Amino acid sequence: MQCVEKGLLELDSDISTVFPEWKDPQILMGFNEKNEPTFGPATKAITLRPLNNHSTNLSCLSLENDGCIHQESTGPESLRHKIERVTSLKLDEYMKRHIFDAVSVKDATFHLDQRGDLRARKVTNWKRSGQGLDKDKSPLYSEIIEGDLGGGGLYTTVNELLKIYHGILTAQLL
Repeated sequence: MQCVEKGLLELDSDISTVFPEWKDPQILMGFNEKNEPTFGPATKAITLRPLNNHSTNLSCLSLENDGCIHQESTGPESLRHKIERVTSLKLDEYMKRHIFDAVSVKDATFHLDQRGDLRARKVTNWKRSGQGLDKDKSPLYSEIIEGDLGGGGLYTTVNELLKIYHGILTAQLL
């Protein structure tokens, strides 16, 4: 929202003004007799508003080990690319300069592999096993990530997160 308030992005404008490669998007219409996807032109422009509030139909389908197909919104990841494009900063650097430094957050990173001090304090994930609990040996996310994941790759502490919330509620970050 900082980029919107600074006039770098607009909530209801066609995002192809910032991302020309998103002009005239094709959407999934169905499948043909060979079970191949068929696409057609979108009837409306893609705007920032649904990307921002997680109501976009942009999604990623994946088959997980449990045999189920999972669908995830790619809206937050698309927002990361837009922030990086309009500010010429990687997401971690943008957040450091315009969010973390503004509210004195020191313990936050997208790259846990580069922060041994924070990794040592990371909570252990547990999973149910019969009547007890076992340490989860298969983490949901790898600790070594290429790039900055806008949709869920930030590691921080509760106290640091509260500083960010306080900054939002007191308009310090707006």
